[in-house]
Amino acid sequence: MAIDGKLFVLPSKLIHLFQARKPFKPFISYMVKDWRTPPVQIKPGDDMSVDAFFRYRFAPEIADYLVNPLCIGITGGNSSALSMQSMFPNVLKKEQKFGSVVRGMFSSNEDIYADLADHWLVKKSVQEKWAVFSFDGGVQRLPDRLCTELKENYSSAIELMPDTEVTNLTFTENKVMISADKADADLSSSLNLQVDHVFSSIPAFKLASLLSGHEKLKSTLKAIPTVHMAVVSLQFDREVLPKVVHGFGFLVPLKENSPILGVTFDSCIFQSEASQGTKLTVSIVFD
Repeated sequence: MAIDGKLFVLPSKLIHLFQARKPFKPFISYMVKDWRTPPVQIKPGDDMSVDAFFRYRFAPEIADYLVNPLCIGITGGNSSALSMQSMFPNVLKKEQKFGSVVRGMFSSNEDIYADLADHWLVKKSVQEKWAVFSFDGGVQRLPDRLCTELKENYSSAIELMPDTEVTNLTFTENKVMISADKADADLSSSLNLQVDHVFSSIPAFKLASLLSGHEKLKSTLKAIPTVHMAVVSLQFDREVLPKVVHGFGFLVPLKENSPILGVTFDSCIFQSEASQGTKLTVSIVFD
């Protein structure tokens, strides 16, 4: 973690529970505070920010220097503007049920990944202690493989339409009408589809532009803020990272007022790439 232009290692060992390490107190003190603090007062269906939850349950430094960088690393967004219900629903659920986050961790035996425990890939990741993984040839291999699997095993039930741009969505009482343009080589054609459900993975403001009517929904979608980010990959033909900083990388808390959100040390994470020099991935936010 970067603080005041310097890198600090986050607490990761049992002894750190009892040691103060900038900018934190001994972590046992935060656990005790959480244990003694009453659960947040939140009505069913209501929400609160991630920042407010952890600031109340633990301490300002936990919210500022641990949770905020974590949220930045996941979403690029400010934890004070992120929903607790959306980001950490299981943490909130256990806190409400057991009275504290720590008590919930020790009292609940729920395994949200139980249905994946017997999968060969999950077993392999556990045995080999994967922290992250990459794809040979790049992340494009994932959607390519998914498409191949769907075509080979579910062709009778699923129709894939690549290179098809949705231009309009119209909701009726029980159906959704989709208008789209399909590009095929040098030709293009219009499509009209009637479906039961629509799942969108495009930005909210883009989805709003496709809706016919539904002004209240459109204004809600347009009001959802977005973050402009850039990811820059750097490669050096030699080792430029001191051994003392070898690790996953670092995140930068919002309080640092830095355009850099975080840096991953790719050549440290994936040892097979170390012989190729030093590789870094830098995430940057801009207006």
